[in-house]
Amino acid sequence: MGPGTRVVIPEPTFTLYALLTTILGGEPVRVRLSPELQYDAAAIAEARRQSAAGVTVVCSPNNPTGGILTVGEVRRLCEEEGGLVVIDEAYHEFAGESFVPLLETQKNLIVLRTFSKAMGMAGLRVGYLLASPEIVREVNKTRLPYNLNFFSQMAAIAAIDGYGELRGAVGRLSEERERLISLVRDLPGVRPHPSHANFFLIELLDADPKVVFDGLLRRGVLVRDVTSYPMLGRCLRISVGTPEENETFLHALGAALGEAGRDAARGRA
Repeated sequence: MGPGTRVVIPEPTFTLYALLTTILGGEPVRVRLSPELQYDAAAIAEARRQSAAGVTVVCSPNNPTGGILTVGEVRRLCEEEGGLVVIDEAYHEFAGESFVPLLETQKNLIVLRTFSKAMGMAGLRVGYLLASPEIVREVNKTRLPYNLNFFSQMAAIAAIDGYGELRGAVGRLSEERERLISLVRDLPGVRPHPSHANFFLIELLDADPKVVFDGLLRRGVLVRDVTSYPMLGRCLRISVGTPEENETFLHALGAALGEAGRDAARGRA
């Protein structure tokens, strides 16, 4: 990355990639998601060709929409000329699919992973990069010594040792995600979007998202306000919790929607 480097970034997505590209002197080339908030692989490929991008960065599953690219789509991106293809797999455990097997044949592919999500280690800043030996050697030249502290290393080892138990928890959470999306779909004026992560978006068709956000917060439920993201002006991001937490959310959402509807009716009156 350097001055003038073009980086294809679908949006809305994790905002730091475009921010860091700009800080390093690069030029973000933004590609909008489809109207259904899914990746448009053809549009990403076209943007790479048109811009002669040196790097393409895709979060799969995407944050905050939960959408994914398929293995075939990533393979085609790698096989076309257009620089490095970086796939952020921060939430891959919840999707049940990974692009790591493509590393055997695609030498311009980089896969990024973290212990912050499924491993439950947010804040300890443990992550890793998977790529061809040629790429790893170049990246390693810029890595500072002692870049990971002792306590984070020991926590990562413990998480690896206990991964069998963690994997079971991930499976249960993924099942709970589908149950919760199904129940939210029955609420009037709410459109949940499908997701492959441990969260999903709800689109509020009638109510003001900020009013609903405040109503949830007053009832002890904190969700993420993503209305400032492109294309997500009517959306909130919901993290999936335990069955008990999810029931609390459902009751709070119903009450907040009712409150928002009454406020809107009084405003019209």
